[in-house]
Amino acid sequence: MDDLQIVNGAQTSHSLIVAARRARDSLEDVVLTVRVYATGRTDIAERVAVATNSQARIQSRDLRANHPVLKKMEIAFADRGYFFERKRNMHADREENHRIDALKLGQIMISYYLLEPERAKADSDSIFGERFHAIFHELHNMDELCRLVELHRVIESMRDEYLAQNGDGVEGRGERQYLIYGHWFILFAVRLLLRRSNRVLPDKTGAEEIVNEAIGLVARACSQAKAVAHYQMFRSPRTRDKIMAELSGKQLDLMDLLAALPSDRQAA
Repeated sequence: MDDLQIVNGAQTSHSLIVAARRARDSLEDVVLTVRVYATGRTDIAERVAVATNSQARIQSRDLRANHPVLKKMEIAFADRGYFFERKRNMHADREENHRIDALKLGQIMISYYLLEPERAKADSDSIFGERFHAIFHELHNMDELCRLVELHRVIESMRDEYLAQNGDGVEGRGERQYLIYGHWFILFAVRLLLRRSNRVLPDKTGAEEIVNEAIGLVARACSQAKAVAHYQMFRSPRTRDKIMAELSGKQLDLMDLLAALPSDRQAA
């Protein structure tokens, strides 16, 4: 056999290696049941591993790490001065502001492109699972994606500043209180504001202005929910609907919004 590869055999292979180191003679009577596939598919190892792995919740990101789309994104980001981390901390030796974590990027895209900010954190396990192909694909405009990452960093910086001044248990102190639990919704609100006014994502110099505008929109939409803790508020799709209604001045559901918004998915 040529180009033989073992798929999903890490535990078995490790056990054999350990046994051989202890006593090579112990392997003389070992019998292994294997299934052999002959294929020309380049993605066969990943497809088999994802389909048969019983620890998908823990390892789904690792199983997707070598997916061709992520490798292409890594190259595209590198051309723009960023280090895309398909695997956890694979560029730990680089400057933090030049690193882009794949999980964080998936959360950003769920909030901004898929218009589902309530799922960015609560349903993050699906990013490298059943929703992988809806999130990561070759149609993204990479220059826009870089601007989106930088804009989200502005949101995170504002959130960190607020937490440093007020702590994470404070609610009811100005519009920026919604940064604590609602930062994914603020990113979602940026998308709505940009599309409504037919603007493009700004670069670093213009990011803070649109973020402040989005914070104000979220604050107006959520300020009436006095009896609801922010932690619960920003896990509900109803909050997303309130933000859309606040922007439009009327009740507007997600299907109406999707019909109104042109696709932003353009080839890089």
